[in-house]
Amino acid sequence: MKRRRYVAVRPDFTPFVNLALLLIVFFVWHELARKPVVFGGVLTSVCRKGIEPDHSDYVLAIVLINKDSLQLCHFPTGSSCRANFVTAHRHSSTLRKALYRYRRDAMTPGKLAIVIRPKSKSTVGSFVGVLNELRTAGNLPYLVDL
Repeated sequence: MKRRRYVAVRPDFTPFVNLALLLIVFFVWHELARKPVVFGGVLTSVCRKGIEPDHSDYVLAIVLINKDSLQLCHFPTGSSCRANFVTAHRHSSTLRKALYRYRRDAMTPGKLAIVIRPKSKSTVGSFVGVLNELRTAGNLPYLVDL
């Protein structure tokens, strides 16, 4: 009787490993590209058109909470705004209405200072959106308070 010879089959998993590594790289890259750019506090305070909130009668504070929310507060200089914040969505018309309401005071030196305060979760996109609204309302002067 002849003895049967068994040949061991060794499948090559190299293409599957390559595909798995490519998928891991793709999903890691996709996750990194999807996260918003956070507005960091590395810049110093940027002042435009010589705004001095300490010498103005009123302050309009625009606080950037996160990528989609902001808060507005109009208060006299020397006091703080704690109770009368108006929360708004970044794409709502609340900011534009407030800027048009206070446009004349903002253009008068010493009357109103517009201060933008980004928080740690705010994004560059939300900051640029506020700057676009300031430009639309008449190129209003502002101060960035980091």
